[in-house]
Amino acid sequence: LKRSPAYGEFKEYMLRLVGPLYPRLVFNPDPDTHMDKKLREKAVEWSCRLGHPDCLEKVAQSFAAWQLVPAGGVNPVNVNLKSATYCHAIAKGGKAEWQFAWDRFTSSQVASESTTLLSR
Repeated sequence: LKRSPAYGEFKEYMLRLVGPLYPRLVFNPDPDTHMDKKLREKAVEWSCRLGHPDCLEKVAQSFAAWQLVPAGGVNPVNVNLKSATYCHAIAKGGKAEWQFAWDRFTSSQVASESTTLLSR
């Protein structure tokens, strides 16, 4: 679909669907239900995938905050948004973001972190 002429219309349609969820759910640290967490994860993933500027900016900021943390420190990226954050921040970033992710992957002692970094 991405390479078809209909992709532009599909993208607009999907952004209209995700649009109302984005300001309510995305990057909101308030405690919420399990379903809100899952919905937030999907809203961030789809918003970034479709090129929502605010989403791409926020994942880049979140990833940049992680880059300031020394190895072995606490990762500030929301655990439920790591996959989308890593994927889109690295994709939209440059060599520095890719190298940072690779370094963290190779030095990680946490299997789930390594899997998340490698999965996208």
